[in-house]
Amino acid sequence: ETTYAIKAERKSRAIGGLSMGGYGSLYYGSLHPEMFCYVYACSAAVNVGGSPDPAVLIAQAVSAGKLKELPGFTLEIGTEDMTVPVSSNDSFIQMLAGYGIPYEYITRPGRHDWPFWNACSPKIIHKVMTIFE
Repeated sequence: ETTYAIKAERKSRAIGGLSMGGYGSLYYGSLHPEMFCYVYACSAAVNVGGSPDPAVLIAQAVSAGKLKELPGFTLEIGTEDMTVPVSSNDSFIQMLAGYGIPYEYITRPGRHDWPFWNACSPKIIHKVMTIFE
């Protein structure tokens, strides 16, 4: 942010990633909601055994009265993804819905591979361009 002429504020900052980067975006977006207004995770490993669980971070934020400070979320996963169970994304989405956190959940044909992620990339850019202030 010091190198490029960009707005260095939450309402102009999002995070996204693919696969393990999807987990990272969920984790950092949930850990630092003061930094990010939106999280876009494709083929996200939602809960990685032994690693911090983004759902726990969200629950902690909610119990601390910081629900309105959390970012919005998009999770996108392929219905033929054998690396990341769709059920783990389903559970995360149900948790977001239960708290009333804004989200979009996209399931479509595809696997845990570059053809699937190449189709995600333009959607990520379009989404963040529509939410940035």
